[in-house]
Formats: sequence, C-alpha cells, structure tokens
Amino acid sequence: MTRSADLFQILRQGPGLANRPNMIASLEERKSKIKETLLLIGDMFKRLKELEERSRPRARPTTPEADEQLLKMINERDVLVARIKEKNQEVKCIIDELRDIVWDVNTMLALPT
Repeated sequence: MTRSADLFQILRQGPGLANRPNMIASLEERKSKIKETLLLIGDMFKRLKELEERSRPRARPTTPEADEQLLKMINERDVLVARIKEKNQEVKCIIDELRDIVWDVNTMLALPT
C-alpha cells in the first residue's frame, strides 16, 4: 500500500518552472523513481501470486468419502480425548494417594521412639 502511495506522491510532484536547467534532471529523477516503485509493486504482486498458488492446493473440494473419513477421524479423536481425561483423573488419584502415604511415613519418622 505504501509503494502505490509513494508512486502517486511522485506523480503529483511537478517540476519547478523557475529552474529550467534543472527541470530535465528533475524529470529524469522522477522517471527513475517511478520505474523503481513500479518494479517493487510488480515484485510484490508476484510474491502475492506465489502465495496464492501455494495455498490453492490446500483448498480443494472434498468428496463424500473424504468427508466420511474426516468424521471417523473426529470421532476417534473425541474418544481418545475422553480416554486421556479418564487416565489423567486416575493419575491424579494415584498422586494424591502417594502424597498421603508420604505424609504418613514422614509423620511416623518424626514421632519419638
């Protein structure tokens, strides 16, 4: 966006009529700035096109078989997530029991004999 704004700013600047000898140099400088800016804008469009082409294969139409397979995978994922939650709960219970056992052992060791 800034490159196109730069281009329009360069085009808006008119050569000063008071300096006739420098007018040709000024015009040549403006011309080179315009060419450089247009080349940069062209490069940006090329990069944008490359990005669009790279992303296109990912967005292909789906088939009923692919949709069915995706649903199976989602269901399998949900089952696995539920199993992981159950296992996490079991691990938490085991950790609590171990903590209680360690507490009891420490209490017994702290008692005078």
